Amino acid sequence: MHYFYAPDVNLILLPRRAIGVLFCFALLTSAAYVLSSSIGMSLYLARVGSAALPLVLVASAVVVVVVSMLTYVIINLASPRNCIIAIWSLLAASTSALSWELRVSDHSIYVLGLIYVLAEVRGCLNTVFLTTLMTDWFRNSESKRPYTLVASGAPVAGILAGLFLTWGAPVLGNVQMLQGIAALDLVVAVLAWSLPRRPLRTESESRLDEVSDTDSAHANTFDKPESPFPPRRPDDLPAARPITAETETVDPESADRQRLESTQEVGDSAEPDTPLTALRFRSHILVLIVIKTAVLTLIGYQWKVSVSDYWHEDESSLISYFAAYYAIIDTLILTSQLFVAGKFLDRFGIGIALRTYPILLAIVAASAFFIDGSLALVVVFTIARGLDVFRRSFHDPALASAFAMLSKRFRRQSIVIIKGIAKPAAEVISALALFLYATSVTSNDITMLWFGLLIPWFASANEAAKIHRTSNGHAQDNGV
Repeated sequence: MHYFYAPDVNLILLPRRAIGVLFCFALLTSAAYVLSSSIGMSLYLARVGSAALPLVLVASAVVVVVVSMLTYVIINLASPRNCIIAIWSLLAASTSALSWELRVSDHSIYVLGLIYVLAEVRGCLNTVFLTTLMTDWFRNSESKRPYTLVASGAPVAGILAGLFLTWGAPVLGNVQMLQGIAALDLVVAVLAWSLPRRPLRTESESRLDEVSDTDSAHANTFDKPESPFPPRRPDDLPAARPITAETETVDPESADRQRLESTQEVGDSAEPDTPLTALRFRSHILVLIVIKTAVLTLIGYQWKVSVSDYWHEDESSLISYFAAYYAIIDTLILTSQLFVAGKFLDRFGIGIALRTYPILLAIVAASAFFIDGSLALVVVFTIARGLDVFRRSFHDPALASAFAMLSKRFRRQSIVIIKGIAKPAAEVISALALFLYATSVTSNDITMLWFGLLIPWFASANEAAKIHRTSNGHAQDNGV
């Protein structure tokens, strides 16, 4: 459920600092991820080979699940600010240690595998903490633009990292690159000190706290469990009517409708009338993300294998390709996020964004069945992977903003459960399937598998969009 600001000054002042800090967070963490992922992927494919790729996919997925479970525990015990300081300090130490190990054992499958695994851990942690911080800080924003503005830090990082990989990697070398990544991690840990210990609050929320403190001082009732939806503010509630004989005989359903209409008249969203709605919404989002993760894991495997086979595991060519890929894709993502995505999501809501992504992948899958040749496969799977432009510009910001309809505690738990545990678990299952069967199936067989998974993905996206529109009163989400 979204809360909107009545005074324009609140709408302007509240997100400004948050957007700046979180943009820097997204920029630095994404830069470290792109650099570590490109180096880890290139070194592993060139020095170990694509035949061993399913093994490292399984290892990285298992490690990410363990890290995510630990994150789920600590994020309920400590603030995101303190978690970021501790975790990114550990990432800096681990990356620095790996840089020294690479200097000693530059062809060790264990060292190269750990570099790859640590890059995947970064990706998971970046997603969990950025989503948590955005929904905490922007939950009161009527517009989706703060989400897209913060998310634009990632493509800016991709562009800069891609250029740096093209011009800086041959000069510095892999060991110095890893040490530079460790330095970025330390900067992130320092940046976390600028995060407030609690999200910024509007005047209305402050008044709500005062009222709550006064009520709790005089209340003599047992504590109630927290609802999975945010409490409603006093200035949003309809005025109470005097109790008369007429009001005592009012139909409860009619009274509920009048209360709902009165709430919507002041600009607030319709609150779901049962926690079951929140559980249903989370279930559909969980299914969506699990299937999406499995599909993207399979596509990522086909993409990396096709690229490795075409360049015959040439290390310099692989680094150049990945650098060019990230630079081009992130340029398109940045342009879309700055000029199109925010207005699009504000105008049409999250439904179209959630439904369109699997449809686009289905079109690419259909074309892949008629393609043959190593270069053609590189082109097709680069396009499939390149649909990250739509995913990161429209789909992921829409998904992140959707969590804001939930209360803070339920929302944080849902984000960690879905993106930090269920998502890596889906990666483990997908990687195990590749590890066991990749050598015995063709590329078309893998494409057919993820093509079939697009059907339940689309169904879950459709149901989640319906619940979100109904619960938040998004009449503009006209795709339902």
